[in-house]
Amino acid sequence: MTCDRPFHDQVPALLQAMDSSGRLTAVTDRWLSWLGYERSSVMGRPWREFLTPTAQLQLAGLTELDWVNDPQADRVLSFRTAQGEVVEAHVAVSLLQDEAGLPTTYLVSLREALSVHQPACDQAPQAAQPVCEKWFELITETRRDVFWIHDAQTRRPIYNSPNFEAVWGLKPEDLQPDLQTLLARIHPDDRETFAASVRDQYTQTAQFENTFRICLPSGEVRWLQEHYFPLLDEQGRPARLVGVTSDITEQQQALLAVAQSEERFQLLAQNLQDVFWLTDMQTGRNLYVNSAFETLWQLPRSALAEDPFAFLQRVHPDDLDRIRATIQTCIAETRDFDVEYRLQLPDGTMRWIRDRGFMILDDMGMMTQMAGIATDITTRKQDEVYLQQYERTIAAIPDAFCLIGQDYRYRLSNAAYQDWFHQGRDVCGMQVADCFGEDFFNTVSKPRCDQALAGHTQCFEEWLYNPHQETAKFISITYAPLLRSRWSNWWRHPLYS
Repeated sequence: MTCDRPFHDQVPALLQAMDSSGRLTAVTDRWLSWLGYERSSVMGRPWREFLTPTAQLQLAGLTELDWVNDPQADRVLSFRTAQGEVVEAHVAVSLLQDEAGLPTTYLVSLREALSVHQPACDQAPQAAQPVCEKWFELITETRRDVFWIHDAQTRRPIYNSPNFEAVWGLKPEDLQPDLQTLLARIHPDDRETFAASVRDQYTQTAQFENTFRICLPSGEVRWLQEHYFPLLDEQGRPARLVGVTSDITEQQQALLAVAQSEERFQLLAQNLQDVFWLTDMQTGRNLYVNSAFETLWQLPRSALAEDPFAFLQRVHPDDLDRIRATIQTCIAETRDFDVEYRLQLPDGTMRWIRDRGFMILDDMGMMTQMAGIATDITTRKQDEVYLQQYERTIAAIPDAFCLIGQDYRYRLSNAAYQDWFHQGRDVCGMQVADCFGEDFFNTVSKPRCDQALAGHTQCFEEWLYNPHQETAKFISITYAPLLRSRWSNWWRHPLYS
């Protein structure tokens, strides 16, 4: 603990040091300010106690040494502040070893922490005590970011960490005193803003942040973000400028991908005839519903913003209790639902709806949101009623008769058809090819079906051999479309022997 005060005085960053058991031995002032703790209340405590339960689960079974040896050691973790708030940061672990190569101190650094707060003093890192010099070297030379120091009076670079060349594609010795070499790397659309920020940064007394793009000779474009703050002299004027430059290209590309995905989602959702909805299960608020809701429910979307259950206003009284109970039960049991119900609309019409809800769970298995799709199935319900009526009609026909859909599947068949062709077996839902074989279907049945689907009635008289009977029979067979507005894509297949 003898170097704790120099450590947190000289390093204006969010850092913590731990012993081999993971207990805190040193923290910076910035660390305390970020999490809102007093130094006396944190020293000697396991550092994982300051993580959220979710973050602790992320690290379950992983030791600090495992983390150091992990090539993907930079993780995003959530911390709990003294005030109960949750904050996140990229966390990297470095290791100090003794002469025998045994771990003595683990150093944890957070990437975003350098963006805020004034350092405790204006001394440059070179003035730190020997032990802190070693820590400074470890911090700056093992991080993926570029750590740099400029003289605020001469406006010249004093120090650039080794990662400078990897990020900027320039060697530190190639930098011109007026930073023109650096300026030439800036994307043309960002150059004017960057030049203005460079002029201003040497006179400001507060921390500053800048995001910009650079163009490498290879043609690659990178997004960089700089956080810098001044070290003030005794008169309160900037003496040194300390900063960190981070390559945030991956984050920007991810944000761009999210924005493009959001744009595609909006385009899709607003053109769907189905209703797409999303509800926050913690607050009960409706987060999103597309414009199809207003068409289908004849209610403004704002009604759901005021009351997430406003959609129940249109549910038919005979279905209301059943639907409400089903949805509430599924929510209580954290499971999806799939229900059908009727809407009774102000214009006197009635519509059938199929409503499906899907639970969205967090990492702890807790339900956070519910997404759903509501589909107008009125036509399907009308078709089902019509089929039931049609079934009674064809059942009374003595000749073999069937109804086949556009997908070449049987929808209906009477007893005479089933007895003659299939020994009394119900063929509803089966494909014609499954019943008569692929060859007969492709050469005989399908061409005739296609003509019927196109609206043409065809009559044939021919000998037909039934594999379930011993002899062939001479029959009269008719293929005809079922002429009804919705049913024009169906055809009937009456068979007269």
